[in-house]
Amino acid sequence: MQLSRLPRLVAGGLVSVLAAGTLMGCSTDLKIDGLEIANAGDVVKGGMTKLKEDNASALQSQFSTISDASDCFFVKSAPDFDDVLPSLACGPIRRLGSGENAAWDTYSVRLTQDAKGQTTAELGELSDYAQELAPEILVSPTGANPAAPNEIPAPVAPVAKKQNKAAILMEGTPLDAKFKPAEKSTTLITPAGDIEVTAIANLEFLPAFLEVGQGTESDVPFFRPRDGQRAVAVQVRVSASTMESAEGSPTYFEQENQASLDTLVGLKVGEQTVPIDKEEDSGYGNQGSSSPLITCAQLPCELAGSPTDLTVVASVPTDGPLLLTALVNGETQTLDLASGERGGSISPVEYDRDQRAVDVNKTITTQLTQKDTSENRTCQWSASPKQATLSGFDARKGWAKNGQAWVSVSFEGFDKSTECLYGFRSAEATESIRLEVGEAKIKPVHASESLMVFPVPSSIEKSSLIYTPRGQFTGGETDRAFTAKPATVKITFKK
Repeated sequence: MQLSRLPRLVAGGLVSVLAAGTLMGCSTDLKIDGLEIANAGDVVKGGMTKLKEDNASALQSQFSTISDASDCFFVKSAPDFDDVLPSLACGPIRRLGSGENAAWDTYSVRLTQDAKGQTTAELGELSDYAQELAPEILVSPTGANPAAPNEIPAPVAPVAKKQNKAAILMEGTPLDAKFKPAEKSTTLITPAGDIEVTAIANLEFLPAFLEVGQGTESDVPFFRPRDGQRAVAVQVRVSASTMESAEGSPTYFEQENQASLDTLVGLKVGEQTVPIDKEEDSGYGNQGSSSPLITCAQLPCELAGSPTDLTVVASVPTDGPLLLTALVNGETQTLDLASGERGGSISPVEYDRDQRAVDVNKTITTQLTQKDTSENRTCQWSASPKQATLSGFDARKGWAKNGQAWVSVSFEGFDKSTECLYGFRSAEATESIRLEVGEAKIKPVHASESLMVFPVPSSIEKSSLIYTPRGQFTGGETDRAFTAKPATVKITFKK
C-alpha cells in the first residue's frame, strides 16, 4: 500500500495542541474542492469505528490506547485554507514504541454525487498511521477541537515471560537507549580475545526480540521486565587478545592435549549469571546460550573483522552490581562494571604487568673435556633461546592460579660439536634446562626443543635460563657420569 504524508508542522515547529473542549468555531459545513459534503458527520463516526476495528487487538491488550476524547477530523492543507482535503485523521491513539505526539491515523475519503447534485463522502482505506499533526489543520463538522495526545492514557507494555536472558542486538534493530561511557577499566583479557565494555544504559523496556527471538515478528515492540528483573544494554568491543603467545606455538600445541580456548561471555548479578545468547552467526559463536561468544582452535587466535562492536540487551536481576563474566577452560573472570574491580582465581599478570615479552635471541655455550683411552675429547653444547613470554594462560596447562604465572621460552634450537660423538652420551637437552628465579631452580612442566614452559611466581622480575648438559661418558678404563659447566642467560621482565 502506498502511504501518503500530510502536513504536520507549521512555521516555528510543532504547534502546541489545544486543550480538548476549546472551541475552534461553530458547527460548520465542510467542502472538498468547493463541494459541500452532505454526510461529513457520518464519515467521522465511521472513521472512529474503523480506527477501533483496525486496532482491536492492540487496544484490548492496551498496547495501544484511545479515550472518549478521541475522534476523527477532516484535514486541511494549512490552517488558513477554507476547504479540506479528501483525508480523515482519527485519534489521538497512542502506541508502544511511537512518540507521544505521533498519535494520528489517516484514511482516504472518496466523493460521489447523486442525480440531484448532492455530494457525499465515503471512507476509504488507511493511508498512514502514527503521524504528528498540528491541531489547526484538523476540522470537525461539529466544530469540536482535537484532544491533546497527552490526555490519552499511556499504553501499557506486557510483562516479559522470560527472565535472566541476554542477546546480541542484530544490526539495524532500533533501540531507545541513552548510553553512558564506561568510567572504569572495563576489559577482560582472554586467550581468544579481549572483551571491553565501552558504554552502559538502563532501559525502561526490553525490545521484543529478547522475548520472541531474532527475526521473529511481534505485535508488541517492547516488554516490561518481570518483577525482580531490570533491563540493561551494554556496548561491547571484541578485539584481538593482548595476551602474549609464545613463538613456535603451532608445533607445541597438540590438538588432543590442548586446553579449551573458547570464551563464554555473560552478565552476572548476585549469584545469577546470564550467558550472552548469540542468535546470529557472525564468527563470534553460534546460536544458543551455552555456545561461546568467541571461538578459537589454536593460539594465536585470529578474529575476523576484529575489532567488532556489539550491543548486548539483557534482563537481569534487580539487586546487586552488574558484572561482566568470561569463562575459559573452566575458570571464570568477573569485572564489576561500576567499580572496575576484577574477580576470579586466575593469574593477574595480564592486568598487572606491562612487559610480558622479552626478546632473548642469544646462543649460550658450554663445554667439557674427558680423557679417552688415547686422547682427550672435548664436547661443546649450545642452546639458542629466542623469546620469553610471561602469561597467565598456557594452551596445554591452562590457567595459572592467582599468584602464579607461566614463562614460556622458545628456542631456535640446540646443537653440539662432532667431538661429542666420541663417547659422550648426553641427556636430552630438554632435561638439562632450568629457570632460576630467586633461590629456586624450576623444571619445565612442558619441554620440547622448540618450547619450554615454566611455572613461576607472578611477581617474577629477574630470572636466569640455565643450560647444564649432563650424561654418561664411555671411553678409557671406566664409564663415568659427567656434568658440564652451566651456560646461563639472564631474562628480566620489567615491572
